[in-house]
Amino acid sequence: MSDDDFGFEFDVDSQKDQEEEIIELNDSFDDFQPENPAADQNSLIEKYEKLQIESREIDDVARELRQIIQICRQMEKCLSDRRNQGILENFVVKIEYLSNGAVLIWMKIENLSDFEMKNGWKIGVKTSTVYRAKMKAQISETLDLDNLQPGTSKSYSLKLAEIELPLIFTFILSKKIRDFEGEIHEFHINLDPISLTNLDILQQQKLSENIGGKMMAFEFSHRIPHCLVDLLNGKVNSISVKYVFLAIFGLEVEGDETHLILPTTGEIIKIHVTRESSYYNLKIFAQNSKLLQNIQNDMKIKLIVEMSKLKTRKKENSDVLTEIEFLDLDKLFETMLAGF
Repeated sequence: MSDDDFGFEFDVDSQKDQEEEIIELNDSFDDFQPENPAADQNSLIEKYEKLQIESREIDDVARELRQIIQICRQMEKCLSDRRNQGILENFVVKIEYLSNGAVLIWMKIENLSDFEMKNGWKIGVKTSTVYRAKMKAQISETLDLDNLQPGTSKSYSLKLAEIELPLIFTFILSKKIRDFEGEIHEFHINLDPISLTNLDILQQQKLSENIGGKMMAFEFSHRIPHCLVDLLNGKVNSISVKYVFLAIFGLEVEGDETHLILPTTGEIIKIHVTRESSYYNLKIFAQNSKLLQNIQNDMKIKLIVEMSKLKTRKKENSDVLTEIEFLDLDKLFETMLAGF
């Protein structure tokens, strides 16, 4: 069999004349990097752990925000339900007069909510005197709540260079939150205010009816609605004069009359309460007109503060308590009382 039998010619000489093709191998064994499963696994673990940390940070921020929202909702519910009790209750325990003329006001804060006040919750306390001439007694402090658990309380004191009643205490609950980007946000929640007046330091005094009658030359009377007394005491349809003494003077009194002494001056007043169809008639007798006027103003200021907790206030009226000294006290009192 010849080449012609295959249908083509093979010329050896012509193949020799063609240029030889050069095959270049750019990759070498020295440059070869084999796959490293262990390194890839470590990288994935690091990424997973980083995502876990970021996820926990986001969860922590979300949890803090959720608590703040729930606290705000509970405060709003207290207003809408006309209850004078919020998430935290502040009250004056006692007043201590120091030898240098300064005054310590011992107070207590109680956690009435279901929330743990921990991880940076603080409360700002500000005292404001009611009349412009007494503004020198104003103080402002911030206290750490130190993990205040539900149902527990904490005592603290405020020091004043001097005290001249009445005083109004306003409270702001605050917390700083750092988001997952490192930015700090501060939230503020207004709490219920309280007042400290001469009515709060009056003490019961036993006097004979004749002696008491001779001493009381000045008097004033006021009508207090039944429903307001019920709300202040947290009672429903409890029509009894004893609840008037409890709501306004914080005293348990048997009967419809009592004598009280102002410990700072030794002056005495007499309180008499009668029950009418829809209101109580409150009469206060005093030894002099100045004392009577002070007691009357103190009663109005105290009730204004308490009524402010029971009525939903419009935003533009939110500063009414801190500006009582600039307003007509009698007009403000009558306006708020008409709502009950």
